Amino acid sequence: MMDAAARKIALAARRVAALQVAAGAVVAAGFFVAQGPAGGAGAAYGAAAALLVTFLLGRGVARAAAAAGTDRGRSLRILYMGAAARFFLILGLFAAGLWLLQLPPLALVSGFAAGQAAYLLRARALR
Repeated sequence: MMDAAARKIALAARRVAALQVAAGAVVAAGFFVAQGPAGGAGAAYGAAAALLVTFLLGRGVARAAAAAGTDRGRSLRILYMGAAARFFLILGLFAAGLWLLQLPPLALVSGFAAGQAAYLLRARALR
C-alpha cells in the first residue's frame, strides 16, 4: 500500500510524463518532416530517454518518501543513489543511440532536451 505522499508523487509523475510524451512527439514529428525517419527516430529516442529518467525519478522519490518515516539516512541514500544511476543510465543511452544505433545527434539531443524542458516546466508549476 502506498501512503498519501507516495500517491501524490506518483500522480505528479504521471502528469509530467504525459507532458513529456506530448513534447517528444512534437519534436519527433518536426525532425521526421525535416530529416526523414532517422531524424524522427533520433528525437523519439531522446524523448524516450527523458521519459525513462522521469519514471525512475518518480519511483525513487516515492521509495525515499516511504523510507523517510522510519530512516531519514536511508531516504537520502535512495535519492543519491538514484541520481547517480540516472546519470550513468543517460550516458549509456546516449552512447547507444549515437554509436550503436547511429541516430542523428541533433535529433537525439533535441528530443531529450524537449522531454527535460517539459519536466522542468511541469515541476515548476507544481511548486
